[in-house]
Amino acid sequence: MKVCILGVGSFGTALAAALAPLHKNVVVWDANVSILESLAAHRENKRYHPGIVLPPNIQPAFTPQEAVEDARLVLFAVPSNAMRKVALQVAGCLPAHVPIIAAAKGIEEGTLMTMTQVLESCLPEPFHPYIVVLSGPSFAREILLGHPTVMTAAARWDTVARKCQQAFASRVFRVDVSSDIVGVQIGAALKNVVAIAAGMAEGLGLGHNARAAIMTAGLAEVALLGVRMGGNPITLYGMSGMGDLVLTCTGVLSRNRSTGFALGQGRKLPEILAELGQVAEGVSAAHSAHVLSTRRNIRMPVCHQVYQVLYEGKPPEQAIADWMAQPPPEF
Repeated sequence: MKVCILGVGSFGTALAAALAPLHKNVVVWDANVSILESLAAHRENKRYHPGIVLPPNIQPAFTPQEAVEDARLVLFAVPSNAMRKVALQVAGCLPAHVPIIAAAKGIEEGTLMTMTQVLESCLPEPFHPYIVVLSGPSFAREILLGHPTVMTAAARWDTVARKCQQAFASRVFRVDVSSDIVGVQIGAALKNVVAIAAGMAEGLGLGHNARAAIMTAGLAEVALLGVRMGGNPITLYGMSGMGDLVLTCTGVLSRNRSTGFALGQGRKLPEILAELGQVAEGVSAAHSAHVLSTRRNIRMPVCHQVYQVLYEGKPPEQAIADWMAQPPPEF
């Protein structure tokens, strides 16, 4: 069947490669036309994955409307800050009764909506039961290399989540199924904030003890907020919570860990993000976590210190010291 991926950045390219052996046509679109031209001419995404030749059945479309036409699965892999714009572009031409998958890990700034909520606000109501969130510990590079990967698909309807599961099922890619749409997305978005904190500790040379403590405390904070927002705590200690957090806090391919590491070494955020060349979702998620926790009167010390470093210019070494000096939150 034809499947469609909107957004061919690092992660979208990897998901296209995972789907290519399983489906006849994998049609991809991106707002960056040079990526599509590179794919058409060289079978490569030269910006994000130079040197990796992609399967021939991954074909570019030069408008999002063309990409979604007659697709049996539509996957949004655009950054969280572009989700609304792209959803509105295709809202009038999406095929009916097919899984609509949100693969971005973030919370929309301003509205504080999760990605599935953004899609629901943009798409007609009959499409809402078909919206799925796909998340879990998954570095794009390792998916492209064919390394084993396990993710979670959560949807309102179990049959829709299972269609997503079946679409990706292979010897190296497994998708678990959940009904906890909220928990999966809170874990996906806020683990990036914890990864920045873990990276700062590492950049400061504070050792493995500090990183383990930050990861554990951060996961508890994310779980607490997730439960307050209607999520299941078990979800936050599964693949899309703890699994994703461990990967993002420790893996050398993690953009958010790398951002924190550079901050810990004394570099400034604008310089770090310019050099990164990709989105570090934890930067915007730190602001969202700050607002969400304030509104719900939840103490989230790890996330709060990251917010102060990113948005108030607090030195990372002072942030870690202040976090250590605080009493632990009560759960």
